[in-house]
Amino acid sequence: MNFDFNDHEKAFFEKISTCIQDLTDPDYRTFSDISKYQELIKNYLKQLATIGYFKLGIQPDNTLNGLITWMAASEIIAQKMQSFFLSMEISSRLFGKLIATYGSDEQKSTFLPQIEKGQLINSIAFSENNVNILNNPISTKAIVMNNGDTYSISGIKPHALNAPIADLIAVSAMLNDQLAVFLIPTESEGLTINNQGTILAYHGVLHGSIHLDNCIVPQSSLIGPFDSNQLLKDSKLWENLILIASSIGMMSASFNQAKEHANTHHSSGKPIIAYQEISFKLAEMLTLLQTSKLLALRACWMAETKERDAQVVNQCAKVFCAESAETVASEALKIMSDKGLFTHTLADTSYQNAKLCQIGGISTEISRMMIAESLLG
Repeated sequence: MNFDFNDHEKAFFEKISTCIQDLTDPDYRTFSDISKYQELIKNYLKQLATIGYFKLGIQPDNTLNGLITWMAASEIIAQKMQSFFLSMEISSRLFGKLIATYGSDEQKSTFLPQIEKGQLINSIAFSENNVNILNNPISTKAIVMNNGDTYSISGIKPHALNAPIADLIAVSAMLNDQLAVFLIPTESEGLTINNQGTILAYHGVLHGSIHLDNCIVPQSSLIGPFDSNQLLKDSKLWENLILIASSIGMMSASFNQAKEHANTHHSSGKPIIAYQEISFKLAEMLTLLQTSKLLALRACWMAETKERDAQVVNQCAKVFCAESAETVASEALKIMSDKGLFTHTLADTSYQNAKLCQIGGISTEISRMMIAESLLG
């Protein structure tokens, strides 16, 4: 394992900081027209595409260290723009990894260049009545039509981030009792998307329910079919990495705000950081942040090198980072006192959003069970 970043990677991180310095985390509630909101998100994507951000962890790059470089780079964005980061990573990294790993050559040549250029907003619609897609059967059905030239898809997907502004949605379905995924343009006949608004404090992440009623798609949209659910397992591990990165961004934002407040706010004639209780809180917060970063980098390294324990370390990182994000944000709010409670801060946003990091992907509760099961052999 080598977590030292070379000069090229450090320069890349600087490019990201420069690229987003004038950007603000979008808030859908301030838009009266959803098309204007979609246009803003695409503009943000295109700006990051100019520095090659969307190649990380998807396409090989000899100058950057794949997922490890991505994890470090993602902290820069996630600590400033929590909503945009989650929306962007679902659209690019999660969707892009699906195409790069399981897609056909035609799908790769068609969609990956568009993702790298920030030209597409994508959504993943795998879960149904229960977000635990690994242990619950998929009820959405695909039927072969016209001797395999087209497929008819019917079903309901109640949870799909980005769906109301997406160009393309990856939908899981059962095809002859086998798992399949279909890449469906959102303007397709038979596909209806209901805008469910935003979730928690992620006011820049739109959530939609998807209804498919004999939606006809061409054979070229098909990924699979597969005898196993390995694709679903991989997608959950990739989603975990995104939520781990988001958690680290939250921790970094919360810690930095609390530290700044502790240095500038005075009580009894001295900055409150001079009080042992405050400095000890900051020390604990920094310890959780730095430990989370190391564990996240290890999870990325093991995913890249396909180590035998990559899955369990991914789950360990998910549990530790997601729960630490809530702890660090909570302690930051205590340090900031009324500033944290009565003014909008990144720490306040992080405290609310941390719950999604614990529930999304493979939840921390289920992750603990899976970690324990791995110890049994």
